[in-house]
Parts: sequence; structure tokens; C-alpha cells
Amino acid sequence: TGLSVVLVPLLGHTAGLRAPWPTWVGAGCAAGGLALLVLGSREPLGPTGLGDLLTLGCAVAFAVYLLLLDRYAKQNSVRAMLAPQLATVAVLSWVGTLVWEQPQFVLPTQAWVAVLITGALASTVAFGLLSWVEQRTTAAYTAIVLTMEPVFAGVLGWLVLGETLVNWQIVGAITIVAGMSVPHVRRLTTPSSSLPTQPPMPGGSGPASS
Repeated sequence: TGLSVVLVPLLGHTAGLRAPWPTWVGAGCAAGGLALLVLGSREPLGPTGLGDLLTLGCAVAFAVYLLLLDRYAKQNSVRAMLAPQLATVAVLSWVGTLVWEQPQFVLPTQAWVAVLITGALASTVAFGLLSWVEQRTTAAYTAIVLTMEPVFAGVLGWLVLGETLVNWQIVGAITIVAGMSVPHVRRLTTPSSSLPTQPPMPGGSGPASS
């Protein structure tokens, strides 16, 4: 699903949302780093199957979601948008469960704890923060930041489970961090032009205009 980091600026470009060149460079670095994280392990990947195609479709859907969120988050409050999103996913997931699975309510305690953690932290808190962030930045940069997820997973896997990353995977993690930093480098090196060139006129709200 990390392919959405490339799909967001591409789809946004077709929709008329022109991203600046540092965003494209950052997206390319993040995508390349993600490829190194996935392909740089010691274990070979299996053959492409239906699950891989569904995951690719998920990446497309998530890219479209980020673009729509970029459009509507700036016009609405986070609270107003969060509940309908979670309710929609809950209803669609319930329908999918009835069609393709056999619902079971008698679950072990550990499973219910996982459900609560997933619903509270991974869904409610995470997507609430995502909506809050997209009120203040662009969808393309949000997609770049989200590629840090496998980096955090690798670090926690090392700290908690004793897992290790091979050389190319470490390079991939560094490349993702670099890609996330590229758009900020341009902002830091671009002179600010927000200061007024002349004081406002008495009784007015800004510089005099001809």
C-alpha cells in the first residue's frame, strides 16, 4: 500500500493539483526507499497472486482517499468528518463479513483486546490525526510521511523482537527519511516574502494599492 506515495501526486496532477518539484523528488525517494525495504530482505518474495492485486487496489483507493481528504478537511472540522468515515467503513466491513466470512462473536480475550486497540488507536485516533494534519499540509506530503510506517515497524521489530534489517533495508529506511525531508529543505532555503514592503495606510487593512 506504500505505492500510494507515488500515486497521490500522479492522480493529483491529473486532477489539476500541481505539486512542486521538491514533492516529486521526495515522493520518488520515499518510493525507492520503500522498494529497498521490501525487496532488500534475505527472504525471497512469493509469486504474484490475488492478494497482491487487492493490495495494489488498496493503494489506489488510499491515494484517492488522501486527495479527497485534502480537499474536504480544509473546509470541515475533524470531528464532523471522523464519525461518518468510521461509520462508513464499519458498515462496509460488516457487509463484507456477511458475504465472504462467517461472523463469530465468541472470541478469546486477547482477540477482543486487539479489536479495541485497532478500533481506538489504529482507526479513531490515527485517522483523526490524519484529518487534522491534512488541514495543514498537502496530500502528497502526507503520503510521503506515511511511508515512515515500515521504518517504525522495523525499528520496533528490532527493539522488541530482536529482528534485524540487512544493509539494503537500512539504506531504504534512510532514503525514506531523506524523501520526507526534501520538501522542508526548499522551505528553509526559500527567502520569506510575507513581510509587507510598505506600512499600511491609516484606517486601512493593508498596503495602499493603485
